[in-house]
Amino acid sequence: MTVPDYPYVNYNISSLDFLDRAKKQLSLFDAGNIESLFYAALDLRMGIEARVCEYLEHSLNDKKPSKQKEYHAKKLFNKLLKNNPDADQPLELLIGKKGSTNLSVFKYTPVKKELIDYYEKELGKILHHKFFVDNKNSWYIKKKLQKYGAKSLFDCRDLLEKIALELEEANKGDLL
Repeated sequence: MTVPDYPYVNYNISSLDFLDRAKKQLSLFDAGNIESLFYAALDLRMGIEARVCEYLEHSLNDKKPSKQKEYHAKKLFNKLLKNNPDADQPLELLIGKKGSTNLSVFKYTPVKKELIDYYEKELGKILHHKFFVDNKNSWYIKKKLQKYGAKSLFDCRDLLEKIALELEEANKGDLL
């Protein structure tokens, strides 16, 4: 909540912040607030962009990460892979004294190509009017229809949950 006289808004923009808001929006959708599905899709889209940017900002070969002009997650992801071809591979770093069983474990959990594909293909479809046009006979029906060859908002809800889980996984690591 923002204090009325305070001149700045309180809106955090990390990948985890977007993910948390997306989860809240999905809960609101489940409670009957239909527009929350679209807010969840938007927050997931921005959360994916944010996570790739977080990795890119710490990429050793990126000389001016704060001057990032690109916003498209696939292009950012490709830049990350150009800087580090292994950036899409998980990594565990074990630190400890030789011969000791006392080890510290740090993990790098990458943004997976599948998450970028969801960003590219699925989230864009949900966030444009074309979704309603393409599904004009089904989008408003309050049940899942995909198995019948149609698509409703309730089919999209499951997809957004899956994307949220993938984004959560990409945020589990300790290392950037």
